[in-house]
Formats: sequence, structure tokens, C-alpha cells
Amino acid sequence: MKAFRGENIGKFAVVFPILMGALLYAGEDEKAPMTVEAMVVQRGEIAEVLEYFGTVAGYEEAQVYPDMPGKLLEYTVKEGDEVEKDQVIAKLDRSVPGLEFKPLLVKSPIRGIVGILYLKPGQAVAPQVPLAFISNTESLDVLVEMPETDLNRIRIGDEADIYIDSITAVPGKIYRISHALNPMSRMGTVKIRLLRRPSGLRPGTLVRVMVKTRLVKSAL
Repeated sequence: MKAFRGENIGKFAVVFPILMGALLYAGEDEKAPMTVEAMVVQRGEIAEVLEYFGTVAGYEEAQVYPDMPGKLLEYTVKEGDEVEKDQVIAKLDRSVPGLEFKPLLVKSPIRGIVGILYLKPGQAVAPQVPLAFISNTESLDVLVEMPETDLNRIRIGDEADIYIDSITAVPGKIYRISHALNPMSRMGTVKIRLLRRPSGLRPGTLVRVMVKTRLVKSAL
């Protein structure tokens, strides 16, 4: 009986240090408690935004058509030239066999910059064929096509951010909303006036438009 007790005591003396070491090792692996910082939630303002792509345009633009058919004699301007309203930009030959006419003078209907000259001297022209495209770029607009559901969400005077690239935003403001939809696309045109003109921005440039439609106050 004594031998049996001694054997148990010996086993306990060996096992006890092992158990204590395991417990201490496990305690070292326990992570320190996380610190949680409480903050007071404050109410603020949130703007609802509609995102579209739009096209830059001069605030006044015109396709120039001849009044009569004929043959293009010459352009009197070059692309990039500034022209005044009623300035002659092209001359047409209206002559027919046996009859001669003075050249027909084609004038610009607006003041602006010659953007495109469509034809070459010697080509035939007709009243339905444009000769030139002229744009007044003293102010620039952005034209955006929107469906009826979004047209009903915007108002004249709503602000917009125009992104020429992925970073730089140019402020703009809606000044015209189409009163009718295109019967084919079911879209209406929205015109946004740029409040600042970035250097080098040209009509026809594709831009990203963020229209602020409504300001939600006291939002969490």
C-alpha cells in the first residue's frame, strides 16, 4: 500500500509542472482586449446625385447650308477662324450651260469660330448639304440626354459638377430642360452652362456629369 502511494506521488510530481507550464503558455497566447472608441453621430446634409455623360457645345451653334444648288468655288475662311454674323464664308458657282450667274455668297448666320468645313472646291452642293459648322464658344454648355423619370427630378438652377478628366471638376448650372422627348429615344435634352471655362476645352468633348438633384437635410 505504501509503495502504491509513493508511485502516485511520483507521477503527480511529474505531471503537475507540465500542466502549469501549459496553462502559462496558453495565457501568453491570449490577445489583449480591444479598445473601442465611442463617437457621437451627428446629422448633416447629403445631396442626391444623377450621373451621366454629356457633350460639350458652344452656347450657340449653326450648320451652314446654301440657299441654292451649285458647285463650291472656294471657302473664304479656314477651320479655326473667327467669323462675324453675316460674314461671307464660301462662294458657289450656279452657272448652267448657256447661262452665267454671279457667284452665290454663303454667309455665317452667327458670330463664332469655324469648326468644320465639310467640302472641297469643285464638289456639288445642295440646300440640304451643310457647307460648314460654326460654334460660338464665348460660353460653353454641356448637353445631356436624360429619360423622363430623371427629367422630372431636376429643376432649372440645379448645380452640376462636370469632370473633364477623372479628377478635375468644373462647376455648372442647369439653365434649360427639354419640354418634349425624342419620340425615338424617349430622351430629353438638358443644357448645363459651365461657370468656368478650362483652357483647351473644345466643343464635341465627352465629359462626365454629376447633377445634384436634391439636398437631404438632417441625414444620419
